[in-house]
Amino acid sequence: MLNIKQRFEAVAGAMPRPELLHTPISYKVTREWELENTTRYEIYYTTEPGSCVRAYLFLPKDRARKHGAVLCPHPTNGELGGADPAGFGIKKNHFYALELAELGYVTLSPDIVYYGESVNADPFKMGYESGTMKVIFDHMRGVDLLCSLDCVDPDNIGCIGHSLGGHNSVFTAFMDERIKVCVSSCGLCAFTEYVKTNANKMGAWAQDVYMPLIRTKYDLDPYKMPWDLPELTAAIAPRYLFINACRNESNMNFAGAKLVIDECRRAYDSMGVSERFGTITPDDIHNFPPEARKAAYEFIKFAFGE
Repeated sequence: MLNIKQRFEAVAGAMPRPELLHTPISYKVTREWELENTTRYEIYYTTEPGSCVRAYLFLPKDRARKHGAVLCPHPTNGELGGADPAGFGIKKNHFYALELAELGYVTLSPDIVYYGESVNADPFKMGYESGTMKVIFDHMRGVDLLCSLDCVDPDNIGCIGHSLGGHNSVFTAFMDERIKVCVSSCGLCAFTEYVKTNANKMGAWAQDVYMPLIRTKYDLDPYKMPWDLPELTAAIAPRYLFINACRNESNMNFAGAKLVIDECRRAYDSMGVSERFGTITPDDIHNFPPEARKAAYEFIKFAFGE
């Protein structure tokens, strides 16, 4: 019987060059901004041959001690990419990389394929079977970069994302056990419920930026899929996990999000680590409102033992 990682890769494909993970990675700074409690840098780093990623890196003013670090996958936002969580967009509820940096964390907000400066990237020409697996690989290389910084505590690495970034945070944490705490906002919904409130059914998940094998191999049928998001997300246990799921959500509908939450709660309870799972369910639409972000940041602080 295939394990959950093998079943995930049956849909997302395997990484073409996993041997590059956990190897040295460098970056170049192209711009910087001195802010009140942090310094923001626009950087570029090469994740693998032929693949250069733009990102925004925040470093604290005090670099004499070790800080927790948080990878910040961005939501769906077109040309903004990683600039959105870094504070350059118009939606302040997306500024989680900036806000966490102001709280004293090192944060990294990279572009993903088809967004920001990676809008014309083609993961399939690089040997990937999905945009999702390329995103995971680039995010894991981002964790490599964070762990290489002298001011980062490699035992306190987190990730946080909203919407597209919400499930990319889960996918990355699922694949990378260095991530101690994962926060997902409005990014999770059981596929079996998702198809009930989305006109194109599983079509969105079968886009190149996600997993086209959902279309070509699994016929856009959630019941043919070898895994669903409740099981995959629960596999992050016993590491720390926090979920924001809005009750008036129309895309990642609340019925499907609740299936994820319930499965995760069962997993954490069964392992005797119920305190490592947190959730908030505001009466809101597809959003990461202030009260949810505050709760998420407090959860990260708790996970890091601060």
